[in-house]
Amino acid sequence: MNESQPKAFRADIQGLRAIAVATVFLYHLWPESMTGGYVGVDVFFVVSGFLITNILKREMLASGRLSLPNFYIRRARRLLPAAAVVIIASGILTLSLFPVTRWNNLAGEMSASALYVQNIYLYFQSVDYLRQDLPPSLLRHYWSLSVEEQFYFIWPILMVLFAGVARRNRRAGEWALFAACSAVFVLSALSSAFMTADNPSGGYFLPQNRLFELALGGMLSLAFPYVTLRSWFARLLGWSGLGGILAAAFLFNHETVFPGTAALLPTLATALILLAGKNQEHTDWRSVGGILGLKPLTYLGDISYSLYLWHWPLVLSAFEIWGEDLNLTQGLMVIALSVALSHLTKYHVEDRWRYAHPESRGWLALTKFSVPSMACVLLFAGAVQFSIRSPVELPPDFDEHHPGAVSFALGSADAPPGDPVFVPPLESALRDNPRLYMDKCHVAQPDIEPQPCWYGPSDAARVIVLTGDSH
Repeated sequence: MNESQPKAFRADIQGLRAIAVATVFLYHLWPESMTGGYVGVDVFFVVSGFLITNILKREMLASGRLSLPNFYIRRARRLLPAAAVVIIASGILTLSLFPVTRWNNLAGEMSASALYVQNIYLYFQSVDYLRQDLPPSLLRHYWSLSVEEQFYFIWPILMVLFAGVARRNRRAGEWALFAACSAVFVLSALSSAFMTADNPSGGYFLPQNRLFELALGGMLSLAFPYVTLRSWFARLLGWSGLGGILAAAFLFNHETVFPGTAALLPTLATALILLAGKNQEHTDWRSVGGILGLKPLTYLGDISYSLYLWHWPLVLSAFEIWGEDLNLTQGLMVIALSVALSHLTKYHVEDRWRYAHPESRGWLALTKFSVPSMACVLLFAGAVQFSIRSPVELPPDFDEHHPGAVSFALGSADAPPGDPVFVPPLESALRDNPRLYMDKCHVAQPDIEPQPCWYGPSDAARVIVLTGDSH
């Protein structure tokens, strides 16, 4: 989704990115048109694992060492500016289009997205009973970027551990690292299979259950130089891989237990396409590479990172304006605006920062490029949080349009007798939960033991038992 191309540019990888972002976009825009389009994220994970391992391996074999600060500064220049722009734009859209009751989590999600812990933030939201039914925010899609960033943090460290072996024996170092990647793949796949069945939110959001998809790309990158394929077999693998991705995109749906073992279909299919590309000419129309190398697809692949960032806030904004059942014209307008903003972001934000001061190296340079982007987002998030806590003022025409509610406002002639009544901030309504939560009478869905709360005198003549759920 968001990595540099390997040294030998492969147009089919850009086309593969285009397929991935298109499936996610269509799934979000018209869910019934492609019920499993969410697998596009898993395609991105495999591609990112393949490319990032390629980049790190190339540096390790060329110099015998890896520079962690230089690696992280390349990632910061590549990812942070565009991400910060869309986070702030999403905040402005939320404040402009959505009701005040949708602002409550905005500051938290902006901060979590800027710090690349959105997946963990959403996981804890999903297991909080009082927040499970909150509508999605314009930044929810940053969960996948957070998983990738967490991968980028640990993967170079893992490769550094094997750099010493590679210096003494290149092939032994590569295969030792391949064995380590394989171990990560197996352990993560097992964790995903078990946790997705017992804890779907944890299986979906937590990084240990997604690492196998990125590790698969890493394994493929390490084994790549030692694989030789006949042309006909490479074409067969490529078409099989594309068929596997499309089958998952059209056959999976919201009832599919995912990721778990189901994620092996789109991820292994992606690996087949990447593997097939080694022996394919990208002008050969008999191969998938020839199709994926078409200019429209490679263009979408070039802007895929920005397109992924922009599409979700624009889709939700369109839902707020027109309703969730968008017609063809409305959907095409969202697509056109998303592509236009992605083009501008790619060439005027991504590339401008990505190629700025290429001589900058080290931890100081990393701070220089990362801190301003994060600081802008966090300051904006703080301003949003302050605005949420400010009292809501009644509009001038409140009395005319809301005669019942205004009778309870401070100073109203129709206010009931007794203490003055005030209009609290709307955020207090979001915290206005029944006492049973404060008293810890509520039990979570997996719990099997009741937690009763007793009220009133213990020797009362009558005992009333109240039990049930929120419905």
